[in-house]
Amino acid sequence: MGVGIDVSDENIHGRFDKLAKIGIIKYGPSTVIPIVDRNFPLEFRIYPTSSQKPLTVNDSVASHSHLDDGEPEKLGPGSDIYRSHPDQILGIINGTHILALNIYPVFRPQYLLLTCDSYRLQDEPLDLHDIKAVWEFLNVTTETYYAMYNCAEQSGCSRKHKHMQILPKPEAINPDAEAFRFFPDVRDRQIQVPYVYFLHYFYPLRKGQPMDSEAVFATYSNLLRQYRTMLGIAEHATCAHNVLLTKEWIIVIPRRKGNYKGIMANATAMMGQPTVSSQELFKIWTDEGPVKCLGEFGISNTSL
Repeated sequence: MGVGIDVSDENIHGRFDKLAKIGIIKYGPSTVIPIVDRNFPLEFRIYPTSSQKPLTVNDSVASHSHLDDGEPEKLGPGSDIYRSHPDQILGIINGTHILALNIYPVFRPQYLLLTCDSYRLQDEPLDLHDIKAVWEFLNVTTETYYAMYNCAEQSGCSRKHKHMQILPKPEAINPDAEAFRFFPDVRDRQIQVPYVYFLHYFYPLRKGQPMDSEAVFATYSNLLRQYRTMLGIAEHATCAHNVLLTKEWIIVIPRRKGNYKGIMANATAMMGQPTVSSQELFKIWTDEGPVKCLGEFGISNTSL
């Protein structure tokens, strides 16, 4: 993959565990709480370690550098993301993107895919190079991953340097048949999604033949165009949204708010997997009602 990138379990888990052991990667135990609110399934994670993560683009980062000079090194002159350890960087994909381990993961492992051009910003929509890089990763790894993108601060992003995140899909974390699934993967029962979204399923191709990344990008662009048309957003204006991409489908979720009554939601939270750092934040979600909160973050589906 890419230029000599080793994404084998042995290499990735070895690096992850090494960096977690020396405190570079902030990873710890979490409490999982399943909830169904108005026929929308959720799986909350109370994860105290996430309190160390910057929550907004204006939050500072306490970087831990193990470089020879001891000085924190940003991932490019325009970046607000740090290279905290040489082993955090896995390599370059297509000459356009840096593949790195996320030092604030919820799952083991969790990746960042950043633009090599550190002046690219998180309020830009994905472009063809972004899709090509992430699509290559999704189609060469033997694990079941999805990619997410939080476009603009209202979508729940915490850094300005343009990046996607790549995480294990829920069924890869817990293969139990009754375990949590993202709603596009659950077709055998009715799920009431509390917000407006734009979803496209990819048609299955011949076994072993991945879909072309240019077709994936065209699909994303079409979904985003539908969103802009619905709200009358100009083509070049900032258009806050979440994206989740798997090998089976892509979804675009319009966003209005990044913060509601002190709680926040990124793309994964919108799909039903919110992570909070404390019982107090979890209580805000449950007191307000998770479905109501998701409708506030996105564009509420008033049919509910």
